[in-house]
Amino acid sequence: MDWKSLPAFLAVARNGSLRAAAEQLGGTHATLRRQVEALEAQLGTQLFRRGADGLSLTAPGQRLLPQALEAEAALLKGFNAVQGLDREAAGRIRVSVDPMTAHYLLAPVLADFAALYPEIEIELRLA
Repeated sequence: MDWKSLPAFLAVARNGSLRAAAEQLGGTHATLRRQVEALEAQLGTQLFRRGADGLSLTAPGQRLLPQALEAEAALLKGFNAVQGLDREAAGRIRVSVDPMTAHYLLAPVLADFAALYPEIEIELRLA
């Protein structure tokens, strides 16, 4: 299976036209049409009905849609779970707080935070 067909199928299903779907994905309607046609050929069924008002899902397209949405959600969840794991947090955080809160509440939390994120500089301003 060509995984490029999943976003193509979903974009067309959501937008109802190749042109709008292509704009959403940042491609051309001709490329998107080829991807949808290739998916239809691979599955041996027509997924979209072409009409004067655009494209609409056929019965097979409607059956595929929930699984395609589920696959998209699973991929996005996976991407979000690993995105940025190799990057370390760094920079400066400025915190303004009254002395009592700083001493009794914030100090223990900031100590743990500093141990977890040594590249982050914490600037504490007592107000």
